[in-house]
Amino acid sequence: MNRLALLLPALLLPCLCLLPSGETRAGPGGGSLAVVDQASLNTWWHSTNALWMTDTAYRVDGTHLEDGVCSVDLHEGILMPVYSGKAPVSEQQVGVVFVGKGTLKVDFPDAGDAQAFGNQMVRRVGSDPDEVRGVAAEGEPFETQITRGMILSVDPQVRELLYELEPVGAGFVYRESADEEVDAEYVVTEKRGKLRARVIATNLLPDRRNALVELGLDPVAMLRQDRMLHDELGFPGEHVRLVADFNTDTSFRVAAEQGATLGARGYDQWVTCFRDGLGQSGLGYRSLAFTYGEDNQGDHHFQRLSGEAWRPAEGESSVKPAVRLDPVSADVLVEARPANFFSNAQRAKVDSTITLQAHGAPLRHVIMGLPADYAVKGTWKMRSLTLEDGTPVPWVALSADLPHRDTAALDLTQDSTAGGEVSEDVGSVSQQDGTSSGPGGGTGAEASAGEVEADLGETVDIGEAGESRNLIENTGYRYEIIALLPELVPVGEQVKLVVDWEADWQYANWSYQGRPLGTTTGFQPVLPEILPELYENAWDFHLKMAVPGVSLRTFSVAAAGDTIDKWDDVDSTGRRWVETQGEDARDVGVAIGQWKERDEPAGAGMPAVSVHLFFDTAGALTSFPPEVRRVVSFLERFLPDYPQEEVEVYQGAGSFAGTAMRSGFYDATHGLVGVTTVKQYTMAGDDLDVGEASTVAKENPHLAQIMIARQVAHQYWGQLLAPATSRDRWLETALSDAYAAYYVRAALGKDPFDERLEVVRNNLENPTERAETYRQVNRYRRPYSLTGSTALSDVPHKMRAEYGFYFMTHMLRRKVGDQLYFLALDNLAANYRGETLSTEQFQRAMEAASGQDLGPYFDYWVHGGSIPDLTLQLRFDQGEQGMSVHGCLGTDVPFGLVEVPVQLFDPKTGRIAAGPVKVVQGLGSFTIAGWQNQPEVELDPEKLILAYGRKVDTIKGSSRCEEAAAAAEPEPEPEPEPAAE
Repeated sequence: MNRLALLLPALLLPCLCLLPSGETRAGPGGGSLAVVDQASLNTWWHSTNALWMTDTAYRVDGTHLEDGVCSVDLHEGILMPVYSGKAPVSEQQVGVVFVGKGTLKVDFPDAGDAQAFGNQMVRRVGSDPDEVRGVAAEGEPFETQITRGMILSVDPQVRELLYELEPVGAGFVYRESADEEVDAEYVVTEKRGKLRARVIATNLLPDRRNALVELGLDPVAMLRQDRMLHDELGFPGEHVRLVADFNTDTSFRVAAEQGATLGARGYDQWVTCFRDGLGQSGLGYRSLAFTYGEDNQGDHHFQRLSGEAWRPAEGESSVKPAVRLDPVSADVLVEARPANFFSNAQRAKVDSTITLQAHGAPLRHVIMGLPADYAVKGTWKMRSLTLEDGTPVPWVALSADLPHRDTAALDLTQDSTAGGEVSEDVGSVSQQDGTSSGPGGGTGAEASAGEVEADLGETVDIGEAGESRNLIENTGYRYEIIALLPELVPVGEQVKLVVDWEADWQYANWSYQGRPLGTTTGFQPVLPEILPELYENAWDFHLKMAVPGVSLRTFSVAAAGDTIDKWDDVDSTGRRWVETQGEDARDVGVAIGQWKERDEPAGAGMPAVSVHLFFDTAGALTSFPPEVRRVVSFLERFLPDYPQEEVEVYQGAGSFAGTAMRSGFYDATHGLVGVTTVKQYTMAGDDLDVGEASTVAKENPHLAQIMIARQVAHQYWGQLLAPATSRDRWLETALSDAYAAYYVRAALGKDPFDERLEVVRNNLENPTERAETYRQVNRYRRPYSLTGSTALSDVPHKMRAEYGFYFMTHMLRRKVGDQLYFLALDNLAANYRGETLSTEQFQRAMEAASGQDLGPYFDYWVHGGSIPDLTLQLRFDQGEQGMSVHGCLGTDVPFGLVEVPVQLFDPKTGRIAAGPVKVVQGLGSFTIAGWQNQPEVELDPEKLILAYGRKVDTIKGSSRCEEAAAAAEPEPEPEPEPAAE
């Protein structure tokens, strides 16, 4: 049968009758979608929530697909089409499952990725360096054999894979059931009778989907959203996503130690190629290839292999989606009161009018991440979503009615007149990174504060042995929706949406042992994120908030932005009001607490400071304003004037030491500085702190000053100047943390600064897993790639942050030089104000200031992130002119260029020789002659690089460098025999 004839029945089925006759598509965002009511949208959404394979398979005959950094050749085997959609939506092919023999090639556009891949294969897999040298050093693609896999996308090129292929065999239709149990086998008989192939991968589709869901990518959610964009809104194929997941003949040892026994699941032999045309998944790359797997303990591991980074479009200075709705402004009203008389929660009602502007194409949809992250589970509720004139806007959750989702996570039931998603149609939300927790968990903005020490009002919780170090926590969630606008928004035009929602915010916080940890909601975001979020949302906003002003309990508010006014409207409403505003603000939110307050007005060029502390720590109210102003004054020595007129300090719920050790306190928000107490406990009858609390103090004795300075610095690095994509988010954390450390050095002296560097270096070079840091160390010593660690990465965020801090604060600063380093950062803060910053722009700024080529340096440390193990071989040769020292420096990182400082010192004569040794492809040598005595040799004395080991050996024979040079010399050609006479 002709292949085209096979396809026609599916292609000609109507698509929910959503395309009125006579209409044509108008390009990206301007498709002929006619859904204007909630019921038809719900029906469409429910009809696209499953995948299945048909009863027809096709024989592969040299099929080829090239997309992003990957290309695949399917030599022989079968392809089985994958479909989605059920009546009244048309069944549409959205992918294929492959079983047979094929070849996968992965390209490496960036040299840093190629080097990191080669180092991974040599160090963890045990490959011979020569086997991967072509990839790591010469830019060749990596090639591996594949035996099965799947390719999923609504991009038409995936459907075209079946064109002109011959159907073979027959069988039954195996559909994915609701509980995902598929126990039948798909049997295919080759037409010529030469091959009877039992496709053992009947369960491949649901199995691989489940694996990707556990990793954090749900293919069904992806396909459903992309069908809406492509089929109904007219977006071209290159704008949607594509996921290709293949089982290879290579184990990448991401999830298992070298030599470990691998089971039938193969652990990390799967490679996934992912293309994200608009950045909808927030991974920071236009396309990427990664490997992942599950170890014997059930932990999931991830490592990116290669990627095509986002670059600014022509005519633009920053990275932004080609087609997007830009946030412009927001007007927000927040009203909160206790949920009930005995409630531990505050019930907040938020009514916001947001203005968005269309770029790249006319648009009639908006995708939003709703601010449900820290709400009490099951309480977040969308009251209505409308245009400014009250016209209802239909919307649906991206994860609605999908398996693997916690459908009880939120209550999004709509008012009958609201025009929103009805309760039985709501989806749930995907869980965020495990380090996130809800209010009281110490990982909101309040967790970005340090321990309040003695000079800032220290509080200590003395409890019995065995005091719980955990809090009553709410897990953070992300909730994302797609809303369909009644009309197209032309390019350059604006649309206003009114988002009305309510939620309960946890207010009274307790430990599991019943110990009070503070009455506060912690930071609560109030504005949605407009997706795709390749860049941070920046709003010009106006905010008003009201809490009860007359009650048995006193409520106070800390709000983002500069305060316009505060007043108590006791007579008419009985409420306490706060009004603020801000420009180019990211992470806009509020916090409610039972605090004592102090306001100090602006003066002498310094911002106003408002402080909100619990009553038992109110003695520190006068300590915070001068501390904040000292930080601001210090920062203004190196950076432009402080970007806001006010700094607001508030105290969040107390945290135990274990939480403090695991979280790292790296969150920060616009205009707000959160502080928290780290509770301690002692053994009964023991006067000394034990366990985790003392570990926190040893790890960072000046945590309070660092956390305050870090959040103030974040107003430059993160608010005023945001990272371009999630790939560049390390800059925000590293720069804020670096300036906090510089402040501590200026305020407290060099010793605390050096101690901080030593602690961080020890955490990175000697990772030790303790009870309080369980799963928070890099047990497998996997790369700390700062640009390659996506939202899917399992290397702990705190460890990656500390790696970026050490690189930024010590390594890069010393390489560039203090004066040029700070000059470059000052220029960045001044010239990119209100813009975004990429890693490449940051590198160019450092190169322009220093006059150095930092490409190999960034490839090794920023993009690669491989910490080496160093071994220095020394031979002392005595001659007539004195002693010569031959050194051969080797590393277990075979690819890339690393400069390692070496110092030789003769204490008798005072002679010193020092300098960097260039180690290229794992080896570097030096020879220094003329020594009267045998010198003392020290490897990297100032710890200007990170290393898992620094070993110095004395040898007598040939060094590794000499042996390698001899092996590389070509053998001399034999002399020709003399001609016969």
